[in-house]
Amino acid sequence: MNKTSHKQIPKTYKFINTVKYKDVNNWSTYSLLGNQLKFSNKYPLVKLGDILTRNKTAIRIEDKKIYKRPTISLNNKGIKLRNEVEGKKIGTKMQFLIKAGQFLLSKIDARNGAFGVVPTECDNGIITGNFWAFDVNYKAIDPYFLNLLTSSKEFHLYCQSASVGTTGRHYLQEKFFLDIEIPLPPLPIQKSIVRKYNRKMEKTQVLQNNITTIQQDVEQFILKILGIKTPESKIKKGLQFINYKDMNLWSLEYLLGGKHSGSVFSSIYPTQSLGELCIGRSGGTPSKKSPDYWNGNIPWVSPKDMKTDLVSDSIDKVTNKAIDEKAAKIIPENSILAVVRSGILQHTVPIAVNTVPVTINQDLRAFELKSTVGILKEYLHYFLKYAQKLLLKLVKSSTTVQSIDSKKLNNFPIPKPPLEIQREIIKYVEVHHKKIEKSEQLIDKLKQKALNQFEQEVFEINTAAHN
Repeated sequence: MNKTSHKQIPKTYKFINTVKYKDVNNWSTYSLLGNQLKFSNKYPLVKLGDILTRNKTAIRIEDKKIYKRPTISLNNKGIKLRNEVEGKKIGTKMQFLIKAGQFLLSKIDARNGAFGVVPTECDNGIITGNFWAFDVNYKAIDPYFLNLLTSSKEFHLYCQSASVGTTGRHYLQEKFFLDIEIPLPPLPIQKSIVRKYNRKMEKTQVLQNNITTIQQDVEQFILKILGIKTPESKIKKGLQFINYKDMNLWSLEYLLGGKHSGSVFSSIYPTQSLGELCIGRSGGTPSKKSPDYWNGNIPWVSPKDMKTDLVSDSIDKVTNKAIDEKAAKIIPENSILAVVRSGILQHTVPIAVNTVPVTINQDLRAFELKSTVGILKEYLHYFLKYAQKLLLKLVKSSTTVQSIDSKKLNNFPIPKPPLEIQREIIKYVEVHHKKIEKSEQLIDKLKQKALNQFEQEVFEINTAAHN
């Protein structure tokens, strides 16, 4: 392949660049710029279609079988097992089979980094037609190099260039995508590049371990100062039976009496239920058939937005009309938000505070602290955030998705220590949060530096264009 055939980005204009109205149905970076994206001539150019082959292994869903379903996170955060569900609960009966090691993407959100390599836990999983699976020629590309390549800003730009659509969703076009040319070093050089990247990332792992230690210290401090003790589970001996109506609670802990069996914990201080301390509110989804409800400026918070302690924005937003017509309800600022239905409840109960008025979907519950209960909102927030092991006892595992019953959450006990103890807890947490924040900022810098060096090695990067 001719190394000198690399393409240059066309001239960019300071003013408006126009496109003919007849081309609006194909509105995309590709329709405006074509595939004229910038990359290095240091390595041979290879079309994605030469290393990726679409796999369309169809499967008919059977009612009595259990199927794995993956979830693909945005911004190249990878692929995880979403859940395992019985076939009779799956609406789309014709789906596609995926295998570990395949490259999987969302044709809707590929431009937002929704792709990755299928992990072992998702082997023999299923996907709908909105997702594409590709067999990878690992004789030509190292799997770790592929992960790095698809993490780069350049690759995201490629996916944007191959996505078309009008004002709604932009769908990836397979032909455009597979025609994209990428610089591909020989395998030994790929492995060398990956080793350099991993050496730089070792420092981030040390910092991440430090963050975990700090979080554990905070948790232990709160439990100790509140004198919290959890009851020990008594394991029943012999053959155990469960009523058919309780099949949605099927788990070893439930059968052995460890979960849902008595008090969650005890404290040296008096407790009051979350429902007594707060005004609880649920959420919902305005009709997608009413476009006037969507793309407004009011945050509509769902589990995917619950990644930080403080929430002030969301991916999706609703309009004032949705509020006026009661399709959504405003949650006052400084409420406690909790995820009550999501696969993430397998290991974490996300807790956050909204710093602006928001709306929420049906997978969240909001709790507005009453003003006369003798509880500081920061204390309540931090207690719930670090009471993960206690909250996880409320999680109900079913054949579809994990959830927390609203009644159980409302009845969750909150210790009520004197205000000086609450303030001591708040101060301790905030001091340690500053340490965590500094470590996280350093991790981000190190990760970005490592990725930038990878991109400079593989792509022809114009630093100014990326800033």
